[in-house]
Parts: sequence; C-alpha cells; structure tokens
Amino acid sequence: MAPPQRRRVFRLGSWRFQVSPRLKDAAMTCATTVADTMIYVIGPILICFAMVIAGCLTYTFFYVMLPMMKKSWNESPYWPLVMSMHVSYVLFILTNVLFNYFLCVMTSNKGLVYERVVREIADATGFQYPETLEEVAQCKQDFEDRMILRMERRRARRVAADEASSSNSNQTTTAVPSVAATSGNNMTQRRGGGTAAPTTSPTAPAPRGWMLMGATEWGFCRYSNQPKPPRSHYDHVTKTLVLNMDHFCPWMFNTIGYLNYRYFVNFLIYVCIGMLYGA
Repeated sequence: MAPPQRRRVFRLGSWRFQVSPRLKDAAMTCATTVADTMIYVIGPILICFAMVIAGCLTYTFFYVMLPMMKKSWNESPYWPLVMSMHVSYVLFILTNVLFNYFLCVMTSNKGLVYERVVREIADATGFQYPETLEEVAQCKQDFEDRMILRMERRRARRVAADEASSSNSNQTTTAVPSVAATSGNNMTQRRGGGTAAPTTSPTAPAPRGWMLMGATEWGFCRYSNQPKPPRSHYDHVTKTLVLNMDHFCPWMFNTIGYLNYRYFVNFLIYVCIGMLYGA
C-alpha cells in the first residue's frame, strides 16, 4: 500500500498555509508550459538578433576599423601585406563562427545518426536493443519491475535502519535521560499540564529512478517510449531524448548534446578569439 501524500507547508512571514500535491503538480505543469511557450517565441528572435550582431560587427570592421588601420599604415611600404593579413584573419574567424553556429542550430538530436550511435552504445555496454514493438514493451516492463524491486529493497533497508536507530535511542534514553529532554518535558508539563508528545522524524522523499541506476545502465524513457541510453535525458522543449544532454541554449534554439557539442564548443572558442582580437 502506497504511503499517503502529505501536504507541503509554506511560510510567508506570519502566514502559514498548506498546498496539496495535486495543486503543486498542476502549478508546476502550468509554469513549465508557459516557460516552453516563451522559449518557442524567443528562440527565433535570438537567432535573428545574433545574426544582426555578427553583421554589425562585420560592417564595423570593414567600414570603420579597416579605413583607420589603412590610414595609419598608409606610409609604410608593407601596408598591403598588413591589410591582407588582418582581412584574412577576420574572415577566418567570421567563417568559423558562422559555420559552427549554423551546424549547432541545425544539427538534430534524433534521426539516423542518433540511431547509429545508440546501437554502438548498446553493443559496447552489452545491451540488447529492442527492434519490435513487443520488445520495446518488454523492455519497459523489465525496467519498471527492476525499479520497483530496488525501491522496495531501499525502503526495507531504510525501515530496518530507522528501527535500529529508534531502539538504540530508546535504550539510551531509558538508561541515562538527558538534561535537555528532562527540561523539555518539565516545560511541557508546566505549560500544558500533560506529558510531552513524542516527536517523529519526517520521512525522506522517495528517490527518483535515475538515482537507483548505475553509470552505464540503460533505462526507459516514458516520454518518448524508447530505451534510454546512459547519461541521456529527455528535453521537454524539443521533445527528444538527447544523448549526453548538457543544456538547452535559447541562442541556438536547440539542445546541446552529444551530436552538436563540438560545434557549440568551437563556436565559443572562435567567439572568444574574435573578442580578444577586437579588444
């Protein structure tokens, strides 16, 4: 029998109110929906804004900085070589920034490349990847049974540890009562005229499924209904299961994961190099 869900107590100054788990889940769902909608709207705007920034910086270099540099090097016999070196360097940085930005935005975290990489991971970890709907349903059932068994074992160990701890504390309290406990009971008796009620420690929240899994163990994604490779997460914005998911970048309007991580890092490196050159 599942334990009853407890209401969470919130405090705001002198106000104290309780929130039911259903109301909390509904509020979280509403907040997530609003955040996802805002990301869908802001993502394309940020991409256009990034292109405008790149265009403005390119215009500033060719129409402001380059004429100033040409004027300062005009008297030198090597000014054509110097100008060509600066232009080549800026074009190299600009090309790499735009190239990696485009690939980071356009690279999908699903498709044929994802399927090929997932099967390579399955072969490396010894996991039998399901191919048919029946095998997928069996994989889901095996995962749920395994998680339930581990939950029950964890709960049994916690109950045994709590019982052992409570028995040891009761023996210690009976043998040598502490001064703090005695004074607390006396204060309670003087105020209410009765005996002090025993305090119970709050129960720890149930662990999530990924907390019970190993580093190289496969799971099952209930959102995408497919086997979940190690170190993969479901992205609620793009609605895909992402390998080695790092984060969702609104400037890229894409999730940074295994398939586009190198483009994201290269983009940051060349942007930093370009900023150092401009400084």
